[in-house]
Amino acid sequence: MKEAKKTKRFEMTFFRKILLSLIILLIFVCIGTFVLYNFLDAYEESRIEHVLHYMEKNVDYDFWMDQVASALLPRTTKFESGGIVPQELYASSIKDVTYNFRLKTDEATDEAPVYLIRAGSKDIGLARFVPTINTGFGFYVWEADSKDFFESFIEDLCRSITITASVNAYVELNGIPVTEEYRIDCDYEYGATYLIESIYGEAFVNVVEYNGEFTEPLFSDGSEFLFPITRPFDREYTITAENSIVVYINDLPILSQNIVDTQMPSILEGFVELDESPVLFHTYNVKLEELYLEPVIKAVNSQGLIKTPQIAEDGTMLFVEPFCDDLKIQHQADAERFIRSFISYTALGEGGLFGMSRSSDLYRRTVFARSSDRSWQPTSFSIKEMEITNFKAYGEDFFSCEISYEATNRTLYEVREVKIKYEVLYKLTGTNWQVISMKII
Repeated sequence: MKEAKKTKRFEMTFFRKILLSLIILLIFVCIGTFVLYNFLDAYEESRIEHVLHYMEKNVDYDFWMDQVASALLPRTTKFESGGIVPQELYASSIKDVTYNFRLKTDEATDEAPVYLIRAGSKDIGLARFVPTINTGFGFYVWEADSKDFFESFIEDLCRSITITASVNAYVELNGIPVTEEYRIDCDYEYGATYLIESIYGEAFVNVVEYNGEFTEPLFSDGSEFLFPITRPFDREYTITAENSIVVYINDLPILSQNIVDTQMPSILEGFVELDESPVLFHTYNVKLEELYLEPVIKAVNSQGLIKTPQIAEDGTMLFVEPFCDDLKIQHQADAERFIRSFISYTALGEGGLFGMSRSSDLYRRTVFARSSDRSWQPTSFSIKEMEITNFKAYGEDFFSCEISYEATNRTLYEVREVKIKYEVLYKLTGTNWQVISMKII
């Protein structure tokens, strides 16, 4: 009986110990599980992959734009100064692309992880991580402490501009003149090539030729611009001008070394020597090479008046002094009286020769012609129209004028209409102007 009770008591004690052991074990298991859970939770929370995943999925384009734009400013030249907005410049590279991170093994450590930031197909910079919040068990939450963006990223967006145009053309890039300092060797004769580096944005090129005309490019791809090349040309001129007139080509006077001939007006021949003539005509031959504009040829007389050339049939430019209205006012009446007396004397055999120098060959020829012609009959000579024009001075002692008239000449045998024009030369003799020569023109 006692053995049975003792055995029963032993069994109860054994079961209590086992139960207690199980309870203690369960407590340890629960504690262990709790500790393990917290350990694993701390570890999981500290994994940098979570931070990277969050940055890849949840940080938007504006975040990266602000980061890149504040870190990298384009080093613009004067052709883009103030005109480049980083957000616009970088948009094509960091907008609408997938971001991911790759461990930079040669630089990263367990205490300081470093990751490459990749936007699409470009590595744009580095993200350096540091531990921040202690999650327990020696684990920390990682946070990007700094982001270093690559200069090469901005260099990839930069390009050089080449512009080829005529050597004398005016070239602008984005409204700024392109000067000689940017000029490089050119493959085109009479062309000039300019190289402008470090251009980020769109390039707007204007080229104005030497004649002031805008030209359009023959080829353009945004980085290379090829404009038409203007070739120079040559010109040769023959110019005749009175000695009182100075002829200019592109505002430079023609030099005496260009004179190929010197003459005086034919109306003065026989009355003065060449070296004493008050009026000379100098003929110049001028050859101009490698011109880009038609030259401006002008002439200025002694009064500073600009002359307009007369163009001869052979292309010679002729610059002469203008006809003188003052001479016309002073001498028109005498010229008309002279020509009427000349007509009466030669056609009708009446009167004398008013205003003609009696010492001139003209006077002697006129008198001889009348006295030797015995066949003339009394006629009537009716002047219908007369015009006296083109008074021109030759120095102080000579002037000429042109006299034209239409008349009806009646003889015993016929009636003829006469139309004739004379050039009459006057010379100052003492205080009187007298006709010394005349010719039909």
